[in-house]
Amino acid sequence: MKAQLKRAQSSSASKTEEISALQVRLDSTTSSTSKLEQERNELTRRIKELEKKSDDDHSRFAKMLEARDTEIDSLMNEKAALMSDYQDLMDTKVALDNEIATYRKLLETEERRSRVFEILCIENQLWQSCLMLLCLLTD
Repeated sequence: MKAQLKRAQSSSASKTEEISALQVRLDSTTSSTSKLEQERNELTRRIKELEKKSDDDHSRFAKMLEARDTEIDSLMNEKAALMSDYQDLMDTKVALDNEIATYRKLLETEERRSRVFEILCIENQLWQSCLMLLCLLTD
């Protein structure tokens, strides 16, 4: 019986050591699991944070694109209005250039007529002077 008791005590001591070793291992695993769970929670929080930032950035960029498109449309409309005004001004310029050219021709024609008339008047005065001289000479 003593041998059985010794074996039982030895077995009991061995089991106690095994239980202690398992307890140490369990504590280590629990600590490790706790640390991993904290990391997972931190990573989950970081993922949510990044997703929110991504959504915010997406929303901000969508608004920027919409503002850009609106500005492009506005500038295109302004450009069309300016082009229309420019075309109106060019049409007016061409019409005025044509009118000036017409008046210039009329003026030049009138100046030629005036010169011809002056020449005719001078010739007429000369003829009258000649006639008067002839009349004086013949009297």
